[in-house]
Amino acid sequence: MKKLIYLIQFIIVIIIVIPFSFLPEKIIPVSGNILGRILFLLWPGRRRIAIENIRKAIQNNCLPATISPSDIAANSFRHLGISFIELSKVYLGRGTRIIESISVEGIENFHKASSYNKGILGLTGHYGNWELLALIFSSKISKITGVARKQNNPYINKLVEKTRTKFGSNVIYKKGALKAILLKLKDNDTIGVLYDQSVLEKEGILVDFLCRKAWTMKMPVIISRKTGAPILPFFIRRTARGHVITIYPPFLPDSSVELETHLRHLNKYIEKHIKECPEQWLWIHRRWKRTA
Repeated sequence: MKKLIYLIQFIIVIIIVIPFSFLPEKIIPVSGNILGRILFLLWPGRRRIAIENIRKAIQNNCLPATISPSDIAANSFRHLGISFIELSKVYLGRGTRIIESISVEGIENFHKASSYNKGILGLTGHYGNWELLALIFSSKISKITGVARKQNNPYINKLVEKTRTKFGSNVIYKKGALKAILLKLKDNDTIGVLYDQSVLEKEGILVDFLCRKAWTMKMPVIISRKTGAPILPFFIRRTARGHVITIYPPFLPDSSVELETHLRHLNKYIEKHIKECPEQWLWIHRRWKRTA
């Protein structure tokens, strides 16, 4: 029975993806806005999480008091709708203009990180079209291996994996990922990690994130200290002219500095982008779960 349900879910996804892939680029924003509005209305649980997360960020003076939690949440759903359509086009080979519109800032920082010859620990967040970031990073900059969670639906997981590896990227699944990451770094590869995820207590430390304590993964800093691989923060953001990838200077954690200090430093990169354009972050994520 479960296999049949998974198959039906997969068919529904395909039925949605194929028509979106044929949409002209000029109507993607309008279509994405409509899709986002539908999701906002039909996904009440995540809508409430998003609004509450934004409300608390405003309450704690991490976002301006003049903005509306409901409006930012609605706009973040619209952003997700646009991102989904963009990925549909790119995956089915109809997103050439989307790819061509992407520019890269700070490429010299990637070259500096590469010069260490220790591999690279690339850190980003659920910001902008982060799935597109991985595809374009492999296409325009360097092959990247992303650390991801395997989807429960095996058919959808296969589809997502094909999308993520379209331009030569690789995927490491979280279960048993450490050994694979160390091997990739030894081969001087680039690892991509979504750093703004809530983790289990044994995997992280409570560190300030948007003025609230959140379980923050310690793995990248520990691995960097152990291997000498530099940490390279990079993000993608949507602008009126297309997407922009920004690569920041590489960072080597000092072993004499407390782990929490380094984790807070890394959180600030994500916070910077969220404060600049809050609707491009994934507010529906339960980032502060398992905290008081």
